[in-house]
Amino acid sequence: MFRSDDIYPVTDFVRNHKRHQERLSETGRPELLTINGSPEIVLQDVRAYEREAEEAVKLREENRNLHDRVEELETLMALDEAYAEFERGEGRSMKEVLPALRERLGLHAPAP
Repeated sequence: MFRSDDIYPVTDFVRNHKRHQERLSETGRPELLTINGSPEIVLQDVRAYEREAEEAVKLREENRNLHDRVEELETLMALDEAYAEFERGEGRSMKEVLPALRERLGLHAPAP
């Protein structure tokens, strides 16, 4: 994720913050600041952050749409298989299935 030239000690940032700010604005890449050699802080230009946040929102929406479409396709496939079973004469009638299903789900039969 970070290139080696995007990693700096925090002391370098403190001494040269204007140079870091310019680089962040020009490249749009984040910087990783280290303290005693350990990664501790990530800095990013606000415009780059906003672009990434907008892209993340778009990707989440696309993912939701794809998930919904997959569910629709799975339902259609199940219906297609059920129809094929019906055509083969397999399965049971609704009169036979509904009472057992109601009992299994703890539902009461509707009043006539």
